[in-house]
Amino acid sequence: MLSKSHLIKYFLILFALLFNHQIKASSLFVIDSYTVKDGLSHNTIWCALQDSYGFIWLGTNNGLNCFDGQKNTIYRTSSQEKAQSLGSNFIFSLFEDKQRQIWIGTDCGIYIYDRKNSFKAFTQTTKFGVSIYGA
Repeated sequence: MLSKSHLIKYFLILFALLFNHQIKASSLFVIDSYTVKDGLSHNTIWCALQDSYGFIWLGTNNGLNCFDGQKNTIYRTSSQEKAQSLGSNFIFSLFEDKQRQIWIGTDCGIYIYDRKNSFKAFTQTTKFGVSIYGA
C-alpha cells in the first residue's frame, strides 16, 4: 500500500499533467467577438441558439439576429408587415422544435419562425382561458 505522501505526490503529478494538457488544448480555439459595428442589432445578447442547420440565432434588446457563418440577418418588428413580423424587438428566449421551427420569446408574447422569413404569433389559449400572447 502506498503511503499518504506517495499518494499526494502522484496526485500532484497527475494534476500537473492534466492542467498542462488543458493549457495546450485551449490554444486550439479562436474566439471572435461581434458587436453593433460588425452588424449585430445590439451589444446585449439575452439568448443564443445553434439550430439543426448550423445557424446561430441571437436574441437582443433590438431584434433577432441569424448568423449563417458569413453574414448576419436581423429580424425586427415591422409596421408594414405586422402580421408576419415579430411583435417586439426584445428577444429573451429561443427554442427549436422537432419540426425545425424556431420559437422566439419576446416581451409581447411567443412567435414561431417558419423558415420562410415570416413569424406567426402563438395565440393558443388553455381550457381555462389563459393565454401567453401579449400583443
